[in-house]
Amino acid sequence: MKAPNRNALFRIAVLSICVALLAGSVAYAGPGTLVRDSIPDQYKWDLSKIYPDWAAWEDGLTKAGDLMTQYSDLKGTLAEGPEQVLKAYQISDELGMVIYKVYRYPALMRATDTRNNDVAGRLQRVQILLSRFNTEMSWFSPEMLAVGWDTMQVWLNETEALAPYRHGIEDLFRQQKHVLNEDMERLLSYYSQFRGAPGSIYTELSTSDIEFPTVTLSDGKEVKLTPGTYYNILSTNMNQDDRATAFQNFYGTRGYIDSYYTIV
Repeated sequence: MKAPNRNALFRIAVLSICVALLAGSVAYAGPGTLVRDSIPDQYKWDLSKIYPDWAAWEDGLTKAGDLMTQYSDLKGTLAEGPEQVLKAYQISDELGMVIYKVYRYPALMRATDTRNNDVAGRLQRVQILLSRFNTEMSWFSPEMLAVGWDTMQVWLNETEALAPYRHGIEDLFRQQKHVLNEDMERLLSYYSQFRGAPGSIYTELSTSDIEFPTVTLSDGKEVKLTPGTYYNILSTNMNQDDRATAFQNFYGTRGYIDSYYTIV
């Protein structure tokens, strides 16, 4: 029996992949609704892996605040020895893990419904806490640099537990000419919350407050042009007139918001 040539094997492989992809697309054609409560849980984020409920989230927020206090209490102690430096970095590590969860839980919750003001309020509490912490930690870099590289290098060489933080510490000293004194670093930190205001305004206008238009396609179907349905039409609708209608109406609605954001 003659063995199949490479071209034949390649065509068989391509055909098999196409059949598999087609079967997958037939098996699940989308939820068929834009109402989140009507979509099966198996197709939605399981945020209980982060926190089981808002009470647990509140505990996490409290823990983050406590860790921030512990970190701030180290101010003025770094020159005492490598143990204090190590303690600062270890608290910073733990705080980073806690604050990531505390921030992501309401952030992802809000992504499912940007009109939920309760979730928006909780997310804002985290943002305010982070902004306050950025201000309160302005002492750290100037105080580390005040120790001096000669001393810090000895600590790094003699303290094995500091090894994971060596690169970050070396990089801080490498950039020390760009680090301001504590007062100036603190002043600069106040800017962070105001800097994010234009982006926050745009997000609210372009997601929560906007009224997306409804258009009628060539098959007579009425479609509300949310970002999801708009890009779906561009990607899957073979009718050029439908794509043109979607484009003109979608950006006709968003245009004033994009213009506003540019001005701001």
